Amino acid sequence: MNSMITAWFAATLVKCRVLIVFLFASVCALGAERPNILFIRADDMGWQDTSVPLLVRWPDVARAASACEIPVLIYDWFPTLLQVAGAEAKDSDGRNLRPLLEGKADRSFDRPLVWHFPNFWGDLHHPGPREGPGLGPSSTLRCGDWKLIYYHIDRRFELFDLANDLGEKNNPTKDQPQRVRDMAAELTRILQQHRAPMPVIKATSQPVPWPVPLSAATRRS
Repeated sequence: MNSMITAWFAATLVKCRVLIVFLFASVCALGAERPNILFIRADDMGWQDTSVPLLVRWPDVARAASACEIPVLIYDWFPTLLQVAGAEAKDSDGRNLRPLLEGKADRSFDRPLVWHFPNFWGDLHHPGPREGPGLGPSSTLRCGDWKLIYYHIDRRFELFDLANDLGEKNNPTKDQPQRVRDMAAELTRILQQHRAPMPVIKATSQPVPWPVPLSAATRRS
């Protein structure tokens, strides 16, 4: 592999020469034999991986130079690659990406997306937590063009209208209180449904509260 890879690289070879590449910061030139199917996911080192591109080369499935604006999650790769290998995913939260890559409409992708990071980022040898935009413990929900972030440390919310503010510069939580309440309740419902762990507050030895009380999330579910 080319030395242009500057941080971290991992690749997995699956049936039919499928190459999966995760890259921090830069994309390398592949010196090995070209695989039949290639997935490249760039990492932006922030934003909790909620806004990063996915590039796919899949002859006879994904048309060259085509684009899809439907957001997907990394666990959608699981059923997709299992199908490539001739297997079937059972009880998976992911969706098979092949219909999207073929340019077909698939209503199953009209779904809330959740990112849950109940921890600071950082390796074991780092002296303390890595702090910065998108690097603190948080839970995030995206519904359509709206994105809600719940920060675990101070239990505050950020709301963004991605259709008009892709750079996430404006936080209209004060102007959209009902939307914040509804999305917080939906985020709570999904986290509880999946028994997602919340970080523990050292001072009280109690977990960080859910985005909204249990009763409110139950009423809205």
